[in-house]
Amino acid sequence: MAAKKLGLLALAGAFVLKFAKIIIFAVVGFGAAVMNFFRRKPRNDNAGGPA
Repeated sequence: MAAKKLGLLALAGAFVLKFAKIIIFAVVGFGAAVMNFFRRKPRNDNAGGPA
């Protein structure tokens, strides 16, 4: 049982190492998009949008 678990962990570790750059860039990009969304300048009320 422990050997199976160790093999699964090794497989998951190898997968993470293989795609680490892609995962990091995705997380950073998503974080930047979220921060950009929440840091928007408030529009003035007469911008023509719905009330």
